[in-house]
Amino acid sequence: MQATLESLINKVQELRTKDRDHLVNYIITACRNRSITYLRDQQRHPSVQFDESWDGEDTEHNRQAIEHHLTSEEDLAVLVRIWPKLDARSRWVLEGRYIYEKTPLELSKELGIKPSSFRMILSRARKNAYALLEEELDTEK
Repeated sequence: MQATLESLINKVQELRTKDRDHLVNYIITACRNRSITYLRDQQRHPSVQFDESWDGEDTEHNRQAIEHHLTSEEDLAVLVRIWPKLDARSRWVLEGRYIYEKTPLELSKELGIKPSSFRMILSRARKNAYALLEEELDTEK
Protein backbone atom coordinates (compact mmCIF):
# COMPACT_ATOMS: atom_id res chain seq x y z
CA MET A 1 0.00 0.00 0.00
CA GLN A 2 2.89 2.35 0.72
CA ALA A 3 4.31 1.94 -2.77
CA THR A 4 0.87 2.63 -4.24
CA LEU A 5 0.48 5.69 -2.04
CA GLU A 6 3.88 6.99 -3.21
CA SER A 7 2.91 6.63 -6.85
CA LEU A 8 -0.43 8.32 -6.21
CA ILE A 9 1.31 11.22 -4.47
CA ASN A 10 3.40 11.73 -7.61
CA LYS A 11 0.15 12.02 -9.60
CA VAL A 12 -1.69 14.35 -7.21
CA GLN A 13 -2.19 17.07 -9.86
CA GLU A 14 -3.84 14.57 -12.20
CA LEU A 15 -5.94 13.10 -9.38
CA ARG A 16 -7.33 16.52 -8.40
CA THR A 17 -8.92 16.86 -11.84
CA LYS A 18 -10.94 13.63 -11.53
CA ASP A 19 -14.48 13.47 -10.21
CA ARG A 20 -15.22 11.28 -7.18
CA ASP A 21 -16.26 8.14 -9.11
CA HIS A 22 -13.25 8.21 -11.43
CA LEU A 23 -10.92 8.91 -8.52
CA VAL A 24 -12.21 5.92 -6.53
CA ASN A 25 -11.88 3.62 -9.56
CA TYR A 26 -8.39 4.94 -10.29
CA ILE A 27 -7.20 4.26 -6.72
CA ILE A 28 -8.77 0.79 -6.66
CA THR A 29 -7.13 -0.09 -9.98
CA ALA A 30 -3.75 1.26 -8.84
CA CYS A 31 -3.93 -0.85 -5.65
CA ARG A 32 -4.97 -3.97 -7.55
CA ASN A 33 -2.23 -3.61 -10.17
CA ARG A 34 0.46 -2.99 -7.53
CA SER A 35 -0.70 -6.09 -5.63
CA ILE A 36 -0.60 -8.23 -8.76
CA THR A 37 2.90 -6.98 -9.57
CA TYR A 38 4.06 -7.71 -6.02
CA LEU A 39 2.65 -11.25 -6.08
CA ARG A 40 4.15 -11.94 -9.51
CA ASP A 41 7.57 -10.72 -8.33
CA GLN A 42 7.40 -12.97 -5.26
CA GLN A 43 6.82 -16.06 -7.41
CA ARG A 44 9.80 -15.54 -9.71
CA HIS A 45 12.76 -17.86 -9.52
CA PRO A 46 15.45 -16.17 -7.42
CA SER A 47 18.35 -16.63 -9.84
CA VAL A 48 16.81 -16.88 -13.32
CA GLN A 49 14.41 -14.32 -14.69
CA PHE A 50 11.48 -16.02 -16.42
CA ASP A 51 8.82 -14.51 -18.69
CA GLU A 52 8.12 -10.98 -17.53
CA SER A 53 5.27 -10.76 -19.97
CA TRP A 54 3.79 -14.19 -19.35
CA ASP A 55 0.18 -13.70 -18.28
CA GLY A 56 -1.01 -17.27 -18.02
CA GLU A 57 -0.05 -20.75 -17.06
CA ASP A 58 1.03 -23.63 -19.25
CA THR A 59 -2.14 -25.66 -19.05
CA GLU A 60 -0.74 -28.90 -20.48
CA HIS A 61 2.45 -28.98 -18.44
CA ASN A 62 3.14 -27.59 -15.04
CA ARG A 63 5.71 -24.78 -15.47
CA GLN A 64 7.23 -25.51 -12.09
CA ALA A 65 8.01 -29.05 -13.18
CA ILE A 66 9.93 -27.95 -16.27
CA GLU A 67 11.74 -25.21 -14.35
CA HIS A 68 12.76 -27.83 -11.83
CA HIS A 69 14.07 -30.11 -14.60
CA LEU A 70 15.89 -27.28 -16.35
CA THR A 71 17.60 -25.96 -13.22
CA SER A 72 18.40 -28.97 -11.06
CA GLU A 73 21.99 -30.14 -11.22
CA GLU A 74 21.13 -33.82 -11.62
CA ASP A 75 19.09 -33.15 -14.72
CA LEU A 76 21.66 -30.91 -16.37
CA ALA A 77 23.46 -33.99 -17.65
CA VAL A 78 20.20 -35.20 -19.16
CA LEU A 79 19.61 -31.77 -20.65
CA VAL A 80 23.05 -31.91 -22.30
CA ARG A 81 22.12 -35.27 -23.86
CA ILE A 82 18.74 -34.13 -25.19
CA TRP A 83 19.88 -30.68 -26.39
CA PRO A 84 21.08 -31.94 -29.82
CA LYS A 85 17.75 -33.74 -30.27
CA LEU A 86 15.83 -30.44 -30.13
CA ASP A 87 15.10 -28.75 -33.44
CA ALA A 88 17.26 -25.72 -34.27
CA ARG A 89 14.48 -23.18 -33.66
CA SER A 90 13.63 -24.57 -30.21
CA ARG A 91 17.31 -24.52 -29.24
CA TRP A 92 17.68 -20.94 -30.49
CA VAL A 93 14.58 -19.77 -28.61
CA LEU A 94 15.53 -21.49 -25.34
CA GLU A 95 19.14 -20.31 -25.53
CA GLY A 96 18.10 -16.74 -26.26
CA ARG A 97 15.57 -16.65 -23.45
CA TYR A 98 17.24 -18.60 -20.65
CA ILE A 99 20.97 -18.56 -21.40
CA TYR A 100 21.41 -15.12 -22.99
CA GLU A 101 18.51 -13.72 -20.90
CA LYS A 102 17.03 -11.76 -23.78
CA THR A 103 13.53 -10.37 -23.32
CA PRO A 104 10.62 -11.81 -25.30
CA LEU A 105 10.35 -8.45 -27.09
CA GLU A 106 13.99 -8.61 -28.25
CA LEU A 107 13.63 -12.18 -29.46
CA SER A 108 10.34 -11.51 -31.24
CA LYS A 109 11.98 -8.61 -33.09
CA GLU A 110 14.88 -10.86 -34.11
CA LEU A 111 12.40 -13.39 -35.48
CA GLY A 112 10.26 -10.67 -37.06
CA ILE A 113 7.07 -11.78 -35.30
CA LYS A 114 4.60 -10.38 -32.77
CA PRO A 115 5.47 -10.77 -29.07
CA SER A 116 2.29 -12.81 -28.54
CA SER A 117 3.43 -15.22 -31.27
CA PHE A 118 6.82 -15.50 -29.58
CA ARG A 119 5.18 -16.58 -26.32
CA MET A 120 3.56 -19.46 -28.18
CA ILE A 121 6.87 -20.43 -29.83
CA LEU A 122 8.60 -20.33 -26.43
CA SER A 123 5.84 -22.43 -24.90
CA ARG A 124 6.20 -25.02 -27.67
CA ALA A 125 9.98 -25.10 -27.30
CA ARG A 126 9.64 -25.69 -23.55
CA LYS A 127 7.09 -28.46 -24.19
CA ASN A 128 9.44 -30.10 -26.71
CA ALA A 129 12.32 -29.94 -24.22
CA TYR A 130 10.11 -31.24 -21.45
CA ALA A 131 8.91 -34.17 -23.58
CA LEU A 132 12.50 -35.10 -24.47
CA LEU A 133 13.49 -34.82 -20.80
CA GLU A 134 10.63 -37.08 -19.77
CA GLU A 135 11.55 -39.60 -22.48
CA GLU A 136 15.23 -39.56 -21.48
CA LEU A 137 14.41 -39.93 -17.78
CA ASP A 138 12.03 -42.82 -18.51
CA THR A 139 14.70 -44.69 -20.48
CA GLU A 140 17.18 -44.27 -17.60
CA LYS A 141 14.85 -46.10 -15.20
